[in-house]
Amino acid sequence: SMPAMAAALVGFSCMWIFGVHGMLSGTASADFGGKKAAATVTGILDGVQYVASGFTGFGLGLIIDRYGWGVWTYTIIPFSFIGGLLMLTIWNAKPKNKDAGGH
Repeated sequence: SMPAMAAALVGFSCMWIFGVHGMLSGTASADFGGKKAAATVTGILDGVQYVASGFTGFGLGLIIDRYGWGVWTYTIIPFSFIGGLLMLTIWNAKPKNKDAGGH
């Protein structure tokens, strides 16, 4: 059935998205937090992501209620570009602490 296929595809997509997210946030935390602060950096990174997703749900919900579902893609595109530009600023960043880089 179509709902079962949709649920399976969403589950399959989430498996890949959350797996990569876990690996990247763990690696970044170890690189920039070092051996002593990796857990703290992981908590901060994950906490900021959860708070941001809460604001996104609220803000995007208001926009969709007012303008309809046809605008949601165009609403998030600028944030994708902003995220890409921010990532470019740390593209070749190296940890300053020689004890950093726990992997």
